[in-house]
Amino acid sequence: MRSASSIACSLTLAVGCSLSADEVRLEDGSTITGSVLGLDAGTSLLIEADISAKPLSLRADQIRKVSFTHEENTEPGRDATLMLVNGDRIPCDVIGISDESLTIMTNAGGQLSIDRSIVSSVELGMQPRRVIYQGPSGLEDWKVEDGWQFEENAFVSEGDGSIARPFEGLPESFSLSFLLSWSQNPNFQVYFCSSHDEGGGGKHDRYYLQFNKAGFEIKRQSSGSSPYQSLGIIDRPPKSFGEPKAQIELRVDRDQRLIHFYIDGKLEGSYDDPLPKPPAGNSVVFHSNLKDGEGHHIQNIILKEWDSTGDRHRSEDRGEGDGDALIDYEGQRFSGKLLQTSEKDGGSVVLFQSPHFPKALEIPLDQVSTIFMARPSGTENRSELVLNLGGGGFLSATDCRFAEDKVKVEHPLLGSIEITRDSLLSMVKRAEDDSETPNEDEE
Repeated sequence: MRSASSIACSLTLAVGCSLSADEVRLEDGSTITGSVLGLDAGTSLLIEADISAKPLSLRADQIRKVSFTHEENTEPGRDATLMLVNGDRIPCDVIGISDESLTIMTNAGGQLSIDRSIVSSVELGMQPRRVIYQGPSGLEDWKVEDGWQFEENAFVSEGDGSIARPFEGLPESFSLSFLLSWSQNPNFQVYFCSSHDEGGGGKHDRYYLQFNKAGFEIKRQSSGSSPYQSLGIIDRPPKSFGEPKAQIELRVDRDQRLIHFYIDGKLEGSYDDPLPKPPAGNSVVFHSNLKDGEGHHIQNIILKEWDSTGDRHRSEDRGEGDGDALIDYEGQRFSGKLLQTSEKDGGSVVLFQSPHFPKALEIPLDQVSTIFMARPSGTENRSELVLNLGGGGFLSATDCRFAEDKVKVEHPLLGSIEITRDSLLSMVKRAEDDSETPNEDEE
């Protein structure tokens, strides 16, 4: 067991600060919901809960995660993600780059100046794409067979059947995500790029993801002589999940005939379509194979455009050499020295000195996919406590203190910084074997 002092934060909350429906998850898996009042450094967390007339005091070393709730945040999405050398990620907009630092704008901490020596990479062009559908909010526009109901913002299966919907103008590259939960052993499929509005067999051109007691499998269904082909098997049976739920995301690039599959924010694999022509359908079909009884819950469905170019570039190795490296959106790779950014013809350009060109290259910032900064000499600056932020970011922290709507954070690389309280989604212990990301993703 880790010592309490190794994960402790000191929280001093203003009396008027409203914290409704915060959740504390303990090491044994149990949860307590209420209003977090404070976490005393190295000792205990204080929470006001309905189950007790007085605030409860919980031992800090028994706390696995603290989740915070806020009113809906209307801050804009940021167009880049900055990664520090210890693996921390900060959603941001890049304002400028100089010899010594990067200046960024963030939702969490406003404008920050970060020393180049602690920056690993910058991923640009991350602005969220157009949302095609977000719900569900009812059964309207969905074709529903017996076996599915709408309850509390979720589709609920109560037997064998399908619920389907076409999406006009579905782009060639898109992302489909949803939260799947189950109350008994799941037996579930989601069909996508489908020209048919029902689940089950037959010679139909489409992809589908199957989930049952054996785990997940992605398949290609077609109208050809071999109607079923397995694209990939993912060994994640239901019993491998701590709770009977999983955040699913399927990123589909029909031009490249490629599917990326994520579970709880983690990439499980990328799978190629072996057929020469991808399915052209625009329907999504959720199908339950359970004969009776409440079985599957589908909620938080988001269907949106997705640009696969940035993902493909970020999955590549930075290449040889210890200097800076840059990849543009055409896939061209440059090595050398990133000098600075400047304004030219009403836009920002990156000045990059390559040993292969006598003059520094001027590359429009909006044409840059990924920048890798020079390799640092050391990267061991991580803490056992992780702060999960909105927009997919997270920060290591050795200490944090709440004061009204602000959180003062001690970061192992950035030092003392201040973030807004409503940007903080949770505090969580980092898993023992986790070298890159927090041990739990936000849903």
